[in-house]
Amino acid sequence: MDIKDRGTIKWTAMMLPEHVELLKQLEHEQQKVKKPELDEQAWQEIEEKVCEAMADHHPLLFIYWKNGFIHKVSGRIHHLNQQERKFHIVTRKDEDTFYLPFDSIVYINKDSDE
Repeated sequence: MDIKDRGTIKWTAMMLPEHVELLKQLEHEQQKVKKPELDEQAWQEIEEKVCEAMADHHPLLFIYWKNGFIHKVSGRIHHLNQQERKFHIVTRKDEDTFYLPFDSIVYINKDSDE
């Protein structure tokens, strides 16, 4: 006898749409991660990569934290805004300017898609 349990799938038809939405929000919230804290050495490595990329006009891959999730963006640094503590990055795919706060950076590396 082969019994296959559909788990929560069988119950969603009996749930109100509001309950289904709340379950989706709960699952989304549980996927969030705490913002990684970088030490002095990590910041020094980032600074070196940024200086090198700006001097050679190489694109970088920026990995950053925003609202509990890790994101990526590729592009060239157009400007470093020291006053507002932001990178002004020209993205590779649509040539838009992306503003990335220094304190959201998790990791920076050379972009290998060049």
